[in-house]
Amino acid sequence: MRKIKKFLILPIVIFVFALFAVPMMIFADSELCSEQIGVNAEDSSWTMSTPCGQPILEVGVWKGSWGREFTSDVTWHNRVTISGIGTSSVTVTEINSGPDVHTIAIKYECMECPPDDGDLRIMKYSGDQRLAGAVFDVSDGKGFSVQVTTGEDGFATVPGAPDGILYVKEVVAPEDCEIDPNQYTVEVINGKGEIHIENDCPPPPKKKTTEEPPAEEPEVEVLAFTGQSPIFFIGGFALIAITGGLIVGLRLRKVRK
Repeated sequence: MRKIKKFLILPIVIFVFALFAVPMMIFADSELCSEQIGVNAEDSSWTMSTPCGQPILEVGVWKGSWGREFTSDVTWHNRVTISGIGTSSVTVTEINSGPDVHTIAIKYECMECPPDDGDLRIMKYSGDQRLAGAVFDVSDGKGFSVQVTTGEDGFATVPGAPDGILYVKEVVAPEDCEIDPNQYTVEVINGKGEIHIENDCPPPPKKKTTEEPPAEEPEVEVLAFTGQSPIFFIGGFALIAITGGLIVGLRLRKVRK
């Protein structure tokens, strides 16, 4: 009997450790996440749920940063009613639209927050060249509004873009390009969408080469040819030298006699 109890001690210890330690590890690794949704549409209602099923901790009016936060159901400034805080989803119903209501945001805890990398993408290009530095104003006409800038790859991503029709308007053109006067529409479905916008921009200037031109070879002055070969001059001098030598030799011979 004692042997059986000894064998049971280890499984019981492991079970108790798992019972308390695993939930602590889960909650210790949880992240505080947030989601946003636009609410400037008359007589409209939205249900906002957490993707991991965790209770919603707070709901707030979002104006680029948290404006007013609520931890219980509330009617805010006769603009919207919020119900369901503390559950895994809340319902937001608009009573009156107003310029001071931009978006409603929720906060919740989750093991891993969903990526917020912007599923709506805008690409700016001219011919086969992608353009950086284009600034676009993106809005839905219901309160959602954001400006994004294209990077070196020509793309700009729009974080938190709501589903539906969005309006895209260029407000700053890339360098050396004229601003596009058109307004474009793009549909976002299930948080995804993409639009490509072309500009007629001049081609990039060619890089100036720093290579120096090849040095010119010095001209060699060529003397004019007089029609007489130098061999005649050499032969003449040789003949004079030989003749002089013979004369000197003969005189020396006469002197000796």
